[in-house]
Order: sequence, then structure tokens, then C-alpha cells
Amino acid sequence: DMAAEGVASPPPGSTQCMLGYPDRYEAASKYIRHARAGGKELPPDTLLMLYALGAQVEKGPCNLSKPGGWLGGNAQEVAMWQSWKSL
Repeated sequence: DMAAEGVASPPPGSTQCMLGYPDRYEAASKYIRHARAGGKELPPDTLLMLYALGAQVEKGPCNLSKPGGWLGGNAQEVAMWQSWKSL
């Protein structure tokens, strides 16, 4: 149970996390562990958010240029960059 580990549930209807860094990353990591332990496959947007939170904790705010410049680049790299940049 996530509440037993100190991870509070968001208010009903809320999609915003009220935690700051690095607590937000730790809560997301616990969510991932619980979901995987239950055999749940996680959607790509959840995995992207976990990547972004991890990058934020380890490297700080994203100050990198968009991968591929204005020409686009690898779709996965761009999605990862956008997720991190949005924090």
C-alpha cells in the first residue's frame, strides 16, 4: 500500500502532484515499483515523466538544446527532452 510508505494520494480529480523535488521523484519511483509488482504495464507518458523527474533530480533543470535542432531528430529523444524541459 502506497499510503503505508508515506505516498499521499492526490485529491479526487487532481492530476497535479503537490510534492517538490526530489520527493516527487521518490513518489514516482514508488508508484512504478508498485505498478510493476502488480503486473501493470505503464503507459509511455508515465515512463517519460519518470525519466524527466530522474533527470531533474540528477542533472537539474534542462538547459540542453532540442535534439536534432529545428530539423526534428529522433522522436524518442525529442519526447524525452520535451518531458524534462517541461518541468
